[in-house]
Amino acid sequence: MSVYEFVQEAKQILHVDNITDVETVAKKYEHLFSVNDKLKGGSFYIQSKVGNGIYLMFVYRYFALLQCVSKISGVATNFFREEQNLGSVDGISPVGSRGKAPQS
Repeated sequence: MSVYEFVQEAKQILHVDNITDVETVAKKYEHLFSVNDKLKGGSFYIQSKVGNGIYLMFVYRYFALLQCVSKISGVATNFFREEQNLGSVDGISPVGSRGKAPQS
């Protein structure tokens, strides 16, 4: 299942349009989970689908966070590589060869 399919299924199950609106998602989840409680005459099947919906939302957000961290890490790594490749500017080198501080 693709990330897009995860998101679409979660949105359908929880009846939300915007998965980034955490407050609305939480309210929908709590309501649907409570209404479908088997002890209250609800459907365990639907209750489990609601549980799956919130799980899919967490999975999606987790992978989105990992992608952000990966991009940030890549940008930082490239920044420091470029910093080392620039060498000194006007005789001042913030980082010496091989990442060591320059000797005075």
